[in-house]
Amino acid sequence: MRNSLCSKKFETGWEELINEFSACEQYLTRVLYPCKKKKLNRPSCLTDVVGEIQRIFDQQSKRAILSECKNEIPTRGIPSIMDEYFPNLDKILREYLTPQILQKQRDQMAQSLCYDTVLIKDWQPLLEMMDDSYQQEIAREDDYDQPQSLFSLLVENIPYNNILQVWKVTRHCGQNSEPQYIILLNDGSHLCTCLWLINRGIICRHFFRVMSYSTNAQFHISLISHRWYNNNKYNIEQREKNIVLFHNEENILADESEQPSFQHLMNFRQTPNVVQLQDPKQKYGFGMGYAKKALDLAVQTDKVDEFVDQVKYFIENTKAELSEQQENLTSMHI
Repeated sequence: MRNSLCSKKFETGWEELINEFSACEQYLTRVLYPCKKKKLNRPSCLTDVVGEIQRIFDQQSKRAILSECKNEIPTRGIPSIMDEYFPNLDKILREYLTPQILQKQRDQMAQSLCYDTVLIKDWQPLLEMMDDSYQQEIAREDDYDQPQSLFSLLVENIPYNNILQVWKVTRHCGQNSEPQYIILLNDGSHLCTCLWLINRGIICRHFFRVMSYSTNAQFHISLISHRWYNNNKYNIEQREKNIVLFHNEENILADESEQPSFQHLMNFRQTPNVVQLQDPKQKYGFGMGYAKKALDLAVQTDKVDEFVDQVKYFIENTKAELSEQQENLTSMHI
């Protein structure tokens, strides 16, 4: 067929080729047959046809190499990781967080699978570690895998008997990165030398890695800064249960424990509320939250009359202010 001198003889040979290799009919018809139309329907030499076919083969070879490289890249996306490794945790995050922060927190959870961790039984020598004289070209705060604080500075105001465990977290296979240290405290708080929980208000990948190995590393939505909550959850008391990823027979019910205080973490943060309530519905929900708490306390301490008197006093004063404002507006128009 290659040496055909006329198109009729070529077509006859082409049909024989299709019949003999029927499994390749789609490929031959779609890829190779157009070469005949381009090259043999006008005066040309055989080398042009061969060159055209070789060019197609080269393109297909490159596609095959690219496809092979793509197949070597892990294809498990964030949704599948959440469903398999963090289903209960992700459910709470979706309920509480804004979409943008939810994505950032999910990224940290997914990245945690790229790290190894080991328990440091004798962590006292870490107190002697000094500044490592960071020499990279980029700023330290922009280099995620570099510690942002010395271990000794994190624990300098914490009684050592409040420290439950210290974990060392590093990238898989000895990748170029400095170790980070996770400090688990007896009030449910944790601290990491990356400082993400303190500086950014979301939980770092290093803590999620430790969660897979220690029941002392428990997640609670209160760990995430309130400023990242959506409007529906911002003023609601977080009564969610603790979540433990690692279980054994001794502590299988650890996630049923009471909500921890996180007092050490609160001492570190000391950040004011930055969320601004905009619409009346948000403001109403915000006020009702505090009103219910105040009424609950009044009932418990038998001070309902005192509570009602203070509310009445507030109502009367506010009505007087509104009336005065209205009178001022009226006089201005006159």
